[in-house]
Amino acid sequence: MSVKTEQFKDIMSKFATGVTVVTTAVDGQHHGLTVSAFCSVSLSPPLILVCIEKTAQAHERMLQAEKFVVNFLAADQKAISEVFADPRATSSQRFQQIEMETRESDIPVIAGSLGFIECRKQAAYDGGDHTIFTGEVIDLRLSGKRHPLLYYDRAYHHLAE
Repeated sequence: MSVKTEQFKDIMSKFATGVTVVTTAVDGQHHGLTVSAFCSVSLSPPLILVCIEKTAQAHERMLQAEKFVVNFLAADQKAISEVFADPRATSSQRFQQIEMETRESDIPVIAGSLGFIECRKQAAYDGGDHTIFTGEVIDLRLSGKRHPLLYYDRAYHHLAE
């Protein structure tokens, strides 16, 4: 049996995920995009992975980058997710619309996020129409007890109180 793209997308939309924005800096320019394909890989050493579509604007920059940051979006940051998911928005347009702080590595961290994980890129693997990037966690921060922004059934959702 052959799996059709729409069938695959339909079933995957039924898996709820948190929403992240992955950011990096290459040659003094900031780059970033919304990513829902994120997970932990290992505790020792602490490793994570993110999957980035090869046609995404930031894909080439992620291949070039030595480090990247995974920002966990809070329930009130839907607009940030939408800006970083818009394929028509340039990198400069994306970063003009958000409040951020910059790490020592020059990588931006989104202000007001639930927290972030800063990684040294460990590897990049072919994953069909995506590249699977693994990163070794070198720094992290939690920013309090707030609710996450969730994505389910092709729409944003929040945890019930």
